[in-house]
Amino acid sequence: MKKHVKPLAGRLLFAGVALAGALTLSGCGQSKFAKQLGEICTEPMSDGTPRGGLPGYSGMDCGCVAEKLDKAVPEKLKPAFVALQWPLRPDPQDREAVNGAMLREAGIDPTDRRAISSAVAELRETLHVVNPQIREQCKAG
Repeated sequence: MKKHVKPLAGRLLFAGVALAGALTLSGCGQSKFAKQLGEICTEPMSDGTPRGGLPGYSGMDCGCVAEKLDKAVPEKLKPAFVALQWPLRPDPQDREAVNGAMLREAGIDPTDRRAISSAVAELRETLHVVNPQIREQCKAG
């Protein structure tokens, strides 16, 4: 019996350590949402000039803006944030497909104008509250 107890205890200990490590790693770093915003910050404009930040947040510390938005935007709207906030952002030939995919990921039917309007209103309400804080706290150094 002892032979089976020790290996089992060792496996359980190893599994516990592995799980703790995985949880620790998943907790660090940026969220998918913050990374998406960071990518938008660093991609050049269509004419090749540097973007200089997120649209509407030009000249601000992009990492700071992304972090604040990550905390403020409701989880259910994060997958559709770019489509709701900057609907004209994708190239015109890709716009419907790209924005539609983002809206569907957030559980919003891209053909339901009422659902989209409701999501836009909720996002605008959130941004109305958080934008003054972002502008104050994320000034470029």
